[in-house]
Parts: sequence; structure tokens; C-alpha cells
Amino acid sequence: MLVELGILRPLANLSYDELGILATDSLLKSTWEFLDQHNFQLHTRDFDTFPCQGDCYIMEAILPYVSSDEQLLWVNKCRLYLRVIYLSDIVTGDGTSIEDIAWLGSMRMHPQREESWPNQQNPPMRAWLLWRKVLKSAFVSRGRRLRKPSCLWLDGKMEGFRFLCLDSFSLYSCFATIWRSHTCVNPRSVRPLFEKGGIRTCRPKNLHRATTYQQGNFIVLTGHCGIISKQIVHRTSFKNFLLNTSKEQWWHCGLSLLDNGEDTGPPKRDCYCCE
Repeated sequence: MLVELGILRPLANLSYDELGILATDSLLKSTWEFLDQHNFQLHTRDFDTFPCQGDCYIMEAILPYVSSDEQLLWVNKCRLYLRVIYLSDIVTGDGTSIEDIAWLGSMRMHPQREESWPNQQNPPMRAWLLWRKVLKSAFVSRGRRLRKPSCLWLDGKMEGFRFLCLDSFSLYSCFATIWRSHTCVNPRSVRPLFEKGGIRTCRPKNLHRATTYQQGNFIVLTGHCGIISKQIVHRTSFKNFLLNTSKEQWWHCGLSLLDNGEDTGPPKRDCYCCE
């Protein structure tokens, strides 16, 4: 259901009044409505894992720019058709502009999401006109360029994406854990072309995350940028691990001692636990 909403956060942290209309009727939706109506709070953690630095959820960012539930529904239908969630899903690889196919709605994006994605037919033209108007209000400064460009990708999933090797200027793809290289057939400065059929290979070094689309027998490169690798922290001891664990991951309880099965009174020892 979170994919339907376009915001991958725990339901307890989302407003039913604002977003409930986007969800299909189900037991989960009814539970969410009940919690919201009775002001019950479930203390859960957000699990935001954005693909790009300075990223955001499209549906969360556009909420101030839609004036009715009907407009919200049409915008969400466009998003579902494109198979996108994050702003980074619809921008060029260098993080500066909105992709042509995302702006026009000319084709579906992100084929790796097909199996787990709701089935959404292509919305009518009036929906795409609204989609562009809302994107322009929320993100765009001039043309299709973003007001706040962000071009550093965060190290994450490789599966289902394409990458540019700066050493050889070859395009690489990773699908079903298999890496393939695609030779550049037209190294023009804007939107170079690569062969569609790739040669099986191993993962290269010095990769940039790339955004592409297919045009006939070619793959068109629309942009690329570097990847920030996650810093790996090595724990030299259990004490060091505990000292580097945030307070939010700890909980405290009192430990009572039993004497022949009977409680001996107030807790005799404090116990600190880490999730």
C-alpha cells in the first residue's frame, strides 16, 4: 500500500486525511483510518533510504500544490504509470533536470519494478498536463531544470540499474546479478548512444550511476554522476560497539531476582539492552 501512496514511511507517520484517498480499500487501510481517527500513536522509526543526496518523495513534495482530492488522484496515477517514487527517479543522472520521458509520460520507467508495482493504465492527457504543472511548481525553475540540483548518488542497490565506466566510457548494466557492458556507438557530447545488446562481464571499477532510456536498437545516456560509498565502521570490541550505538537504539529495564520462584522486591540490577 505504501507504493500506492508514494511515500515509504510507516503508516502511523502519515496523515490519513491527506493520503487515504490514494489507497485501495483493505484491512490495512481500515486500520490506518482507525488509528488516525482515534489519535493513536505507534512509535516506529522512519525507514527513509533515499537513492540520491537531497532526495525526496514526489507525492510528499507536491501536496501543497494540489487543490483537491481529484487532482491528487490524477497526479498519483501519472506517478504510478511511470513507476516512480523519488524525485531522483525522474531526473537526469547528473541531477539537474527532469527527464523527457518523465515530463511527457511517453513511456514507463524502471522496468525492474514491474513485478511489484500496481497495474496503472496510461492516464489521459489532462492528467499529464496537471502532472507537469505540479512538477513545475514543486521542483522546476526554468525549462525542466531543478531549482535545487543534486547530483551525488548514495551507494545502494546495483540490481536493475545502469552505470557508466569513466575509464572506458562504456555503459554497464546489472540485471539478475549479471553484469553486461554496452559499447558506445556514438560518443556525441549530448545523449551519446550505446549498443542495446551487451557482453557479459564482471563489475568494473570507477563507476558513475547513469540514467538511460531505449531508442530502437540503442540505449541513450541522459546523465551520470558519482556515487558516495557508505563508510564502514569496524568495531574492535563489544565495548566499542556499545559506545558507538545511538541512544535511540537502547532501552532500559529493571531486573528483579527471584528466590525460589518468589519476587524478592524492587529491581536489584539495571539492565541496558541494544536492539
